[in-house]
Amino acid sequence: MDSTKPNPSIITAIQSRRTIKEFRSDRIPEQTLWQILDAARWAPNHRLTEPWRIAIIGMQSREELADALARQTASSQDPSVLAKAKEEAQRKVMSSPVLLAVTCRIAESPAQQVEDLAAVCAAVQNLQLAAWGEGIGTHWNTGRVTRLPETDALLQLSERGEELVGFLYLGYPAQVPEPPKRRPIQDFVRNLP
Repeated sequence: MDSTKPNPSIITAIQSRRTIKEFRSDRIPEQTLWQILDAARWAPNHRLTEPWRIAIIGMQSREELADALARQTASSQDPSVLAKAKEEAQRKVMSSPVLLAVTCRIAESPAQQVEDLAAVCAAVQNLQLAAWGEGIGTHWNTGRVTRLPETDALLQLSERGEELVGFLYLGYPAQVPEPPKRRPIQDFVRNLP
């Protein structure tokens, strides 16, 4: 196959992909999940450092994340407040059939670390587009739960020399939102002489 041949379906995939926040409970076939995961390793990465790391988060670990998020969210020790916070945290953390933690290996050089983080972000985009191509939606979360000490401990980030880039929720969409309004590209591009 000639890889330089135009492929308009790539632009269509980029423009049609949406962040999905409501998922059906249907299981993602394992082979499909591995095809999606494999797309990450094709992201551009300077010096071929392959800095991305991916953890598939199981139910026990999700429960621990939900507990940590609930404790951090609840402003008091009142049992009813904690129970409500736990219910909301459970809803968020358990909202998709698959939950991934995407991390970046921490490089010694600050310049390499910037390049590696950019590469991991490109890998996340590859994952999202590969999933979308299979009819699977994603939600890249960089919210409060990603910054909790309990999250660091659960993922063993410090011991592994990694930083969390975000959680990626995957599942078949229950609802696909309308495209958001975007400013024209001319607003972001300038020509230099």
